[in-house]
Amino acid sequence: MAAEAASPYFRLGYNSLGAFATINHLHFQAYYLAVPFPVEKAPTQKIPLVEGESKSGVKVSKLLNYPVRGLVYEGGNTLKELSDVVANACICLQDNNIPFNVLISDAGRRIFLFPQCYAEKQALGR
Repeated sequence: MAAEAASPYFRLGYNSLGAFATINHLHFQAYYLAVPFPVEKAPTQKIPLVEGESKSGVKVSKLLNYPVRGLVYEGGNTLKELSDVVANACICLQDNNIPFNVLISDAGRRIFLFPQCYAEKQALGR
């Protein structure tokens, strides 16, 4: 969807269950923004990957000096390779009962993944 929108102003977000999504449906948001979200301008540091994992050309970075933890995925030889790498990370989080949020920008070429503690804990200040 982000690639098909073909607009530098289009963003797509996703909240998993436990990360402010409501039960029994998928929770996506689509935005057209005149300016990027602050996280899109945040500094990052590349995470060195195991040699066999880097064949896709996907670069994985972590956010630096930002108020929330997050990973940034970009590059890859194809959009499918990038989405497969991110999907595998999301499946791993889901399998380990870790809620997460996703933000897709740059027409699908840059994907932010934010692991979360349960939204209920956050709301209670725990």
